[in-house]
Amino acid sequence: MSLQRQENSQSLIKTLVVLFISLVAISFFLNLTSSYFQVKYWKARSNMPKIRQIPPFSFVRSDGVTITANDLKGKIWVADLIYTHCPGPCSTETLRMSQLQSILGKIEGVRLVSISIDPEEDSGAVLRKYAEGYHADPSFWFFVTGKPQEVQDFVVKGLALGMGENPKDKVQAEGKFFHSTQFVLIDQDGFIRKYYDGLNQKTPRDISIDILLLLQESSKTNKGT
Repeated sequence: MSLQRQENSQSLIKTLVVLFISLVAISFFLNLTSSYFQVKYWKARSNMPKIRQIPPFSFVRSDGVTITANDLKGKIWVADLIYTHCPGPCSTETLRMSQLQSILGKIEGVRLVSISIDPEEDSGAVLRKYAEGYHADPSFWFFVTGKPQEVQDFVVKGLALGMGENPKDKVQAEGKFFHSTQFVLIDQDGFIRKYYDGLNQKTPRDISIDILLLLQESSKTNKGT
């Protein structure tokens, strides 16, 4: 091998070594940066302050069983507002809850609660039929209602969501009621931790992630006591 070819070969080897080291360094940097942003993301994600504590309530499930705040104590639950003859967003909300039920797979210690804001129309039988249309598991996903004023007080003062009756000229087009389409995440101690857009396709995924974070938070708390 000539001297020139030997030098060229050595130069190529050096170049390849430098390139390899550079690639390793870049890969390490990218992994480090990715890890940093992942940690930052999960820290931000797990920052769910206790917004407010819900007041006591007493509603009736579609199966006729009375359910109170004490019955849900120790459980993480997600609440939304619907009424079965709603011509607007209720069907989309209920679809999102159905998707959430599928994702969660009936995790113990978690419940879904859909609150009918029209108790005069939504009897137990009506709510059961509505729930069956979305394959709701009655042991996991509750459809509840109560006395009109009690429902409104809980929704407005407890969950801090808007609702009310539509003017007569809007009933045909928009339904009997207007109401918030927000989903509410409530922790084991009855504190509201987060609100979500109940019409957004990403909401079931986002809520399921936050529920797992709350379960992890609870597990760490219990280990520390």
